[in-house]
Amino acid sequence: MANTPPLFFLGFLVLFFYPHASRKAVPLMYVLSGAILWVIGRSAIHIGASTIVYGLAAFLFFSGITRRDMRSIGLALIVVFLYGGSLSMGLLPVDTGVSWEGHLSGGIAGVITALLYRKDDPPKKYSWEDEEDEGDERRRYYRDNYFT
Repeated sequence: MANTPPLFFLGFLVLFFYPHASRKAVPLMYVLSGAILWVIGRSAIHIGASTIVYGLAAFLFFSGITRRDMRSIGLALIVVFLYGGSLSMGLLPVDTGVSWEGHLSGGIAGVITALLYRKDDPPKKYSWEDEEDEGDERRRYYRDNYFT
């Protein structure tokens, strides 16, 4: 039950902001997280949707890092602000009743899918983004060197 709100929220964000990449990334994330969990998991019962939640969060965060456009970076910051602390604590083996291996495998799968599909869904360019500002060398330098 605790995974339901983040699953719907993060799933909505992935489907809305990355519609083409999500069609390929989410199924691959599901299979890949299960395969990684099968390899690294301890002999216990691993059940729940937390592998997908961690995969979606990692996909959104690392898509913001690898795509380097304002929309993706803003989305990554929202995910970190809302879920950063609780998600990072789930990666540590603190509670024996929680499958931290599942969380880790979902995060790894999210990073891999973000790297694989970083070229899908390029950001829409608006006409005002192409306008040159007169005398604003700092903005042009920042845009040319960090957001290409």
